[in-house]
Amino acid sequence: MNLFFELIQVSIGTLPKLSSTPSATQWNELYTIAKRQAIIGICFQGVQLLYKNNPIQVKYLPSKLKMQWLAVAANIQKHNEKLNLRAQEITRLFANGGFQSCVLKGQGVAILYNNIIKCESILNKGHMSLRQSGDIDLWVKGQRKAVIAFMRQMNWNVGVTVIHHTDAKIFDDVETEIHHYPSYTFSPFRWKKYKKWFNEQANIQFQNYDSSTQFYHPTTEFNLVYLLMHIYRHVFHEGIGLRQLMDYYMLLCTASADNNCSQLSNRVKSQIMETLKYLGLEQFAAAVMYVEQQVFGLKNEFLLCSPNKETGIFLLNEIMHAGNFGQFDQRTKRAHNGSDLRLFSYNTLRLYKMVRFNPSEVIWAPFWKIGHWFYRKIVWNHL
Repeated sequence: MNLFFELIQVSIGTLPKLSSTPSATQWNELYTIAKRQAIIGICFQGVQLLYKNNPIQVKYLPSKLKMQWLAVAANIQKHNEKLNLRAQEITRLFANGGFQSCVLKGQGVAILYNNIIKCESILNKGHMSLRQSGDIDLWVKGQRKAVIAFMRQMNWNVGVTVIHHTDAKIFDDVETEIHHYPSYTFSPFRWKKYKKWFNEQANIQFQNYDSSTQFYHPTTEFNLVYLLMHIYRHVFHEGIGLRQLMDYYMLLCTASADNNCSQLSNRVKSQIMETLKYLGLEQFAAAVMYVEQQVFGLKNEFLLCSPNKETGIFLLNEIMHAGNFGQFDQRTKRAHNGSDLRLFSYNTLRLYKMVRFNPSEVIWAPFWKIGHWFYRKIVWNHL
């Protein structure tokens, strides 16, 4: 696994070369892990850098695998171009309907990669993002009923509404989620704090226009809290991959650049940690800082807080087991193939292991799941 982490660090520029030359078998393993963690495009950037600066280290890379890797990276580039155009389009559509919006996650953070990674790949002329993106998550300002009414007025296919977003089929080639709130939490007390914080931060996010992407996206300060929320929620819900942890690495580097220094300012650290403590994410942040250092080579001066090795090792093991959004977690697949009792027992045990991050979240999880089932039925019938 260390060799894979080294490839990541070569790809993002924190390491000049690998500690050893991978065999053909090891290159195939590196490709497989990168695919599972949804960072295959970024890792191809590392391959390109090795070809340029340390060609001996890629002498055993099978030519067939190289061409396959190149093709996947090229498709990622094309998909990113499509997503950017669709994000611009959906922003205009909602603006024409009188709604302000803000692109979250995905294309909302992809620009950070352009700022940090200076691509020299044969795939592009100048900068491009090799971040592997999925759908478009759009935070729309307005009452839930009004936003959904507008989407139906536009004859879009409105799907399931959950506590924080509504699925919508707006484009044939890109999936979209329309967010009423950027995230959620199981605990009703923390959920109240989440909503209060989102409402306090909303106006500046809907005004943060980027001329290069031609849509609005969150500020760095907002994302330092929000992206951690997003990682936290998926760790509890289904699992998370390294793509989201790499997003956070890019964000920490950008935050330092925003402050015109080579480290996070004490003011920024204090402000963000105070918010994370208020939202119950302080312990989780310490685990994430450990992962950021072990996997990406994050410098001490970029840390939000002191890393927690014990919880960090647990989190990293979960990430490597689960893969992107838990899609490759064999433990979950085995549980789903068994009886309902087996699945319930697995989910209960999995949540119990998360007690180290926040006990109240674990306690409230089963009540939330039951309550949310009824919530969806009630809300959907009145929209």
